Amino acid sequence: MVSPPLLFHQLVCRGLWFIWDVALRVEIVFTDSWVVHAKIDNEDGPPWFFTGVYGSPDPYIRRAQWEIFPSFKPDAFDPWLCLGDFNDISCPEEKCGRRPANRSQITHFLNMINATELMDLDFVGSIFTWSNKQQIPYCVLKRLDRGMCNVAWRNLHPDAKLIHQSTLCSDHKILVLKSNPNMIKLKRPFRFEAMWLSDPSCQNVVKTTIESPCLGSPSFSFFVTLGHCRKALIKWNHEHFGHLEVKIRWAYELLKEHQRCMTNRTPSEDDFRREDDLLRYYKYYLRLKEIHWAQKARQDSFTMGEMNTRYFHTLVNRQRHRCSIDTLKCPRKERSHHAMRLMHLFISCPFARALWFGAHISQEIYKYESENFKERLIEIIDGMSKLDDEYFLTLFGAVLWQIWLARNDARFMDVTPQPVSHLYKAIHTASAMTHYKHEGKEVKRSIITVHWSFPPDS
Repeated sequence: MVSPPLLFHQLVCRGLWFIWDVALRVEIVFTDSWVVHAKIDNEDGPPWFFTGVYGSPDPYIRRAQWEIFPSFKPDAFDPWLCLGDFNDISCPEEKCGRRPANRSQITHFLNMINATELMDLDFVGSIFTWSNKQQIPYCVLKRLDRGMCNVAWRNLHPDAKLIHQSTLCSDHKILVLKSNPNMIKLKRPFRFEAMWLSDPSCQNVVKTTIESPCLGSPSFSFFVTLGHCRKALIKWNHEHFGHLEVKIRWAYELLKEHQRCMTNRTPSEDDFRREDDLLRYYKYYLRLKEIHWAQKARQDSFTMGEMNTRYFHTLVNRQRHRCSIDTLKCPRKERSHHAMRLMHLFISCPFARALWFGAHISQEIYKYESENFKERLIEIIDGMSKLDDEYFLTLFGAVLWQIWLARNDARFMDVTPQPVSHLYKAIHTASAMTHYKHEGKEVKRSIITVHWSFPPDS
């Protein structure tokens, strides 16, 4: 009998199971009944450390564990990830029900986190990962399970996502870590860089653009001038500053090469002057890089007092992760992912179907079979443009806008929309815009705040 191929390795140490794919090169550094510390090396990136933790339910034993835990801390530049059931909370808000949190135990846990220089991994789902499975008023909820990492691991996996996944078989939630989820990157918007103010020629570029004549109303002239100023600053930045990383590497290589030449001969006064110039040039671009990342992190770099580029870079990665949108929730609070999310939100969702049928343009919406939302949108617009009445094309845009408003209110205000109310507003908006256009009047912008009650299921 031929044995099947080995797909996973496993390590069992008195309560903790550590299982890994055979494709990974894993070196077990230390094991005990409550911790597994390993070094993971794969072909996709640099090696990093992983620590699986089970904190003791006994607070005295757990306190001793937290005193030992900083000994697992690797070098500052080595990525480190920690996951597990810590059996501790980091703030009173991570406990709900019964007696308030023990602040003394919280202090010991926070001291361990500060000593190891770990940061909390952003998570998706409920904040509480454990429940005593009791009814109110005896129910207690806590966040006992968590993931933490150091700065190097966060920079290595800036889009990593920790999911608190519910299960019926345990009083704990399952922690699912996705280190490299599929993220859709959009075109970067224009932002005025604070580092540009270090160069006096920036003011001349802005002044020249603003003083250029522009015909039209004041608001139109201001809009056009801003566009010209944006293009001028982009061109000036490309020609004047260029790519900071390239210039930093270039300045560093020049400085290193000059210092190497100085060691091979007796340095002269010109050599020292040249070295000072290169060092000043190198520090200048390092300072620009620090200002750039401090601005992106929305932090005041003047309070830091030193080159904290790695710190600011980590803050930016965390903010990007928190602000990223990888899931859309329709007005009926059904989640949709990836390529089908927009199609579900605007076309397939029962709320959207109710609006399309109520607006009497459902035949134009559902007669196409393209599964790509952008292609479907182009087909619908082309088909409606061929109709004699342009009112239907205007109504199509108004219904799309009402679906988006309903989605925002359902998502952020936690209210259930009424299709009839949104359908009325869409028809009213389309009729008013068509009327104004035929009368030759300018369509005014308006802001509508909508409140609705919970509709019956029927």
